[in-house]
Amino acid sequence: MNVKLATIFKYTYLVVISFVSIFPFAWMIISATNSSKDVSMGKMTFGSEFMNNLAKLNETVDLRTVIGNSFKIAIITTILALLFSSMAGYAFDIYKTRVTNLIFSILLLAMMIPFVAIMVPLFRNYHCNTAYGDCIFLDAKVFCQRYVGFIKITKNEGLT
Repeated sequence: MNVKLATIFKYTYLVVISFVSIFPFAWMIISATNSSKDVSMGKMTFGSEFMNNLAKLNETVDLRTVIGNSFKIAIITTILALLFSSMAGYAFDIYKTRVTNLIFSILLLAMMIPFVAIMVPLFRNYHCNTAYGDCIFLDAKVFCQRYVGFIKITKNEGLT
């Protein structure tokens, strides 16, 4: 009886988490087929505006350049991440000390924090005008400015 209840709870939890994970993608696809007004009103059914939205997107940005730049960045980032992660993993495996174990643990802990969870507080602090926020989060603000500047440059000029 207790095992059955645990199984029901487990599968209910998995269904809820799956829905929470899939919902943003479904919303994105449904929103692409609706007008801006319908999206703002919260319409959750497919619309007939997909071709108009695609035409507006092509007028606004050069879609081939944007997708090409995204692929370039993704491929280069993946290759460099594999290269440096492999080298770091090899070093952590060869040199096993208390210090390297501590550094490895801190590295793993930092990797567990999602980027969005870091970016939102940085963005909120970016708009803080107090001396405390300016002093403590100066590096974070510079990082945000460079990140936003990079996005603007790639959006307006492209990387080609």
